[in-house]
Amino acid sequence: MTAEDKSKSGVNIIDVSGFIYRVFYAFPSLSYNMPLSKPSESELQQEGDCGLQLKSSESELLLGDTERRSGAYLEVREHSSTGSTQQETDCGGFEKREVGALYGFCIVMLKLTSRFPNSMFIAACDHSRQTFRNEIYDGYKANRATVPEALLPQIPLIKEACSRFGFVMAELPGFEADDIIATYTSMLRHRYGVNIISSDKDLMQLICDDQVTLYDPVKHRYITEEDVIKKFGVTPDKVLDVLAIIGDDADNIPGITKIGQKTAAAWINEFGSLENLIANLEKLPPSKRRTSLAEEAHIAVMSKKLVALRCDLDLPFEYKVATQNGLSDFFKLYGFNSLLKMAD
Repeated sequence: MTAEDKSKSGVNIIDVSGFIYRVFYAFPSLSYNMPLSKPSESELQQEGDCGLQLKSSESELLLGDTERRSGAYLEVREHSSTGSTQQETDCGGFEKREVGALYGFCIVMLKLTSRFPNSMFIAACDHSRQTFRNEIYDGYKANRATVPEALLPQIPLIKEACSRFGFVMAELPGFEADDIIATYTSMLRHRYGVNIISSDKDLMQLICDDQVTLYDPVKHRYITEEDVIKKFGVTPDKVLDVLAIIGDDADNIPGITKIGQKTAAAWINEFGSLENLIANLEKLPPSKRRTSLAEEAHIAVMSKKLVALRCDLDLPFEYKVATQNGLSDFFKLYGFNSLLKMAD
């Protein structure tokens, strides 16, 4: 059974928290004049005059040829390094709300539900920034900037959109979306097959034959075991050990000094795991790298705990095919008229 066949009767798990930022930066300048009073049916059906003038390369991937125009009351802001210009609609009685991330998210979800029909979708979300990993290492993700002001109010709207698409929402205090994805993957892979919708490198460790696939929703392609080997020099099951050695700047996870990916991959391919590598240090030829590993082995052990995904969370499950629930009304509310024909 192919990966795509598997998803038709299987479970798709979306890394919502990771994807939110991707669509936000693809659609950074889209806002909506929210009517202060409920708009009439004719207003909801009205075609807007302001087109989506999007120049981001990712927005070009997200938008198809028939999705270049927005619905009513949309405005576009074009930002540059020297300042910004703004196109505004000439409408009174409205409150401006940023909706770029919401719009981009809905476009991609429409495409995903069309590509993987008659299957279940689980939307995995971060609950908060503080997780058990901060208790292991207080510097974990300390380098991350605060959530952009324009994105913050869109997060609950994106979660509502997930419900309108018929997705099962999943988040848990103290854990990240990746842990939820890993737990459901462990729980469901043998019975249903799991298709993880994300391009996050941390989730590459979960890829396993046709039981667990990883699908990039923007590039519209599966990330294969061969892709992982090309990126990390090891098979998916050993990515965890390589990351433990080299660290991860994106999450502020420390690595062993002056140990690069090629060296880490060679070590793990030879010894099989970080633990076995540390236990056989004497088998490595004398070098500065071996000295660094010996002196900083405890750092790698800690970093492996940070990179490792939890597969044992207490999460409910009931198989439920995704069925839209008031999605068209949701699109009308935010002026996404061009998306109405794509909704059932």
